[in-house]
Amino acid sequence: EKRLPLPFDVMRFDNHDTNAMMKQNFGMLGWIARDSSKPGRQTDESEVDCWVLQSTADEATRLLNRSDLKGAPLDTIRDAIKDAMVQDFLKAIPTLMNTQHQHTKAVAIEIPNVVYAAGHRWGAAFPKHITHDCVFPTKEFHFDVRKHFIACGDYFTPYHGSVESAWLSGHAAAQELLRFTSKAK
Repeated sequence: EKRLPLPFDVMRFDNHDTNAMMKQNFGMLGWIARDSSKPGRQTDESEVDCWVLQSTADEATRLLNRSDLKGAPLDTIRDAIKDAMVQDFLKAIPTLMNTQHQHTKAVAIEIPNVVYAAGHRWGAAFPKHITHDCVFPTKEFHFDVRKHFIACGDYFTPYHGSVESAWLSGHAAAQELLRFTSKAK
């Protein structure tokens, strides 16, 4: 119903010191993003926020392997995903607010009502990661000079599955291509 006063627009949760701490504070959350903060989206501080939540791969697998979801209709699976993700997000908000104040004093926050939520089972959200050392000579992209072929994407980076990784891979590939073509002149 209103904007959350969180001091960030995106946060990744799978880089914490221990999995136990992450699970305790953030449940199955892998990352969150304030979708309404993107350029060209609403910017009025009093407006409703739109958040995108994604679980970690391990937590998604655990949820989808629950016995009550085996063979369940897709709508039932989506509802289970939505309920778990929204619950974990709402539970995490006070912790996220208190980290802003560096644990000096707990900050009271009124958590707004959820106006709309939808769950989605996106099969491509967690691509399998390969060991690049044995397949590709670089980690950010693959360049085969003999075949005049260059490939890039989030798949080639340590943080596969993110738009940022895809951009970084593409940028590195473009830089290498520019270096290669400038040498050929």
